[in-house]
Amino acid sequence: MTETVVAVEPSQNPDDEAAVAAIDVPDSGEVDELEVARELVRQAREAGVSLTGPGGLLKAMTKTVIETALD
Repeated sequence: MTETVVAVEPSQNPDDEAAVAAIDVPDSGEVDELEVARELVRQAREAGVSLTGPGGLLKAMTKTVIETALD
């Protein structure tokens, strides 16, 4: 994969916001990343959010990470 992302636009899809709203990140200063990932998947499943695809957890997390990095 040699493609470069030039720009990222905020999603206008309401399903994306539902996926982000289903995420509850712990406040702890020292966090086990693998445990956090497992917890996010568990919460998404409980909330009925798909893990992949439009409106899914993976898309929402990727969007959040990119937007945070750009701020």
